[in-house]
Amino acid sequence: MAVPPGIRAAAESRIAEFCADRSSDDYRLESEIRGDAITLKERRPPWQPGADAEWSSLDVARLRYSGGTWSLYWQRATGRWERYDGVGPTPRIDVLLAVTDADPDGVFWG
Repeated sequence: MAVPPGIRAAAESRIAEFCADRSSDDYRLESEIRGDAITLKERRPPWQPGADAEWSSLDVARLRYSGGTWSLYWQRATGRWERYDGVGPTPRIDVLLAVTDADPDGVFWG
């Protein structure tokens, strides 16, 4: 099920705020939207500057929309995304961002 336009716009706005609040001079938190999923990514500058140096990227969390609610996912070391059991599906993306930020089980920020 596609994310309704109004819900997508509200989610994008809230995610942008969350990312801006979590970013610093040392790293950036960004989001990537694909279909019904929003992936939060931690980006860090290159260790050694140079013309071909690239920022590193680490996936932190994924939020998926389905049936009118958002669910939170964490990424295993294998790269597979698993639904996070610490919070159930909710229509409020703020709830999932608060859990991601608090990271009670150490699966999002290490």
